[in-house]
Amino acid sequence: MIFLRAFLLGGTLCLLLQLISEMAKLPPPKVLPGAFALGGLLAPLGVTAALGAWGGGGLFANIIGAGDATFTAVTMALAGDFLFLILLPLLFLTVFSLGIAAHYLNARLTVGRKNGKMPM
Repeated sequence: MIFLRAFLLGGTLCLLLQLISEMAKLPPPKVLPGAFALGGLLAPLGVTAALGAWGGGGLFANIIGAGDATFTAVTMALAGDFLFLILLPLLFLTVFSLGIAAHYLNARLTVGRKNGKMPM
């Protein structure tokens, strides 16, 4: 059942962000920082914790979860625990690096298909 709730929550959040992007005629990179900020604003109110408890990974697979994670890191740092504040940028750097690698691989495969040969 937790997988169904995660799917429903994650899908609903993606749908809402896509609707905002389409209606405002903004590309996703201009909408996602707003979702990130929204996650940071809703975290102190307990909204992201409640959504996370209900939908599990459905929330944290989205950018709103990143806002909640940033809020948690800053709260822990203010309490004197700096470990999470150090780990969070490393996590973002890892995800960013994987995105660059995926784009590079996709570009290499796309160029190979256009030229009629597969790249090595």
